[in-house]
Amino acid sequence: MLENAPSPFNVIIALAAYGGLRKGEILELRRKDIEQIKDGSEKWIRINVSRAVIWDQNKAIVRKPKTDAGIRSLLLPLHLTALITAHLKQTGIDPDALLFPHKPGTNAHWGEYQINPLWKRTRALAGYTGRFHALRTYAATEFAKLNPTSKELMDRFGHRDIKTAMRYQRTTGRDAELLRKLG
Repeated sequence: MLENAPSPFNVIIALAAYGGLRKGEILELRRKDIEQIKDGSEKWIRINVSRAVIWDQNKAIVRKPKTDAGIRSLLLPLHLTALITAHLKQTGIDPDALLFPHKPGTNAHWGEYQINPLWKRTRALAGYTGRFHALRTYAATEFAKLNPTSKELMDRFGHRDIKTAMRYQRTTGRDAELLRKLG
């Protein structure tokens, strides 16, 4: 999907699929919410989530994330650093500038009505039929395969309890691989 998505929608998809951010969290990200961190020769991107946008009719309303646990900081995988850095070069330098404004140079949010057609076209080109929110499930399942603690998983995805975190994970079809590890 990243290859088929136009810019900046490819960055939006990357943040959902690898960061596990909700659509409203992504569309309310501002320049001040992105940190570039250098660790030796590695350059990481940290996303600080403290707000989300929701829509009432066609009006964008900025508020705290869905839950208090949704206020969080998370690192993105290293392979996204170049994509995010390139996008930042296209974004205003004002700390309050939206990363994904509806119109360049404004702080007008994209509406769901503008995201959905892009999503439908992009997923069709990739042969995918799922909802945008399923990218969050994908991110949680892939992260869970890395064997984080339950608390690490909950913190990354902004979940208050383990039941919610478990709802976002799917079976991976790795039975044979896992059983080989048993011997």
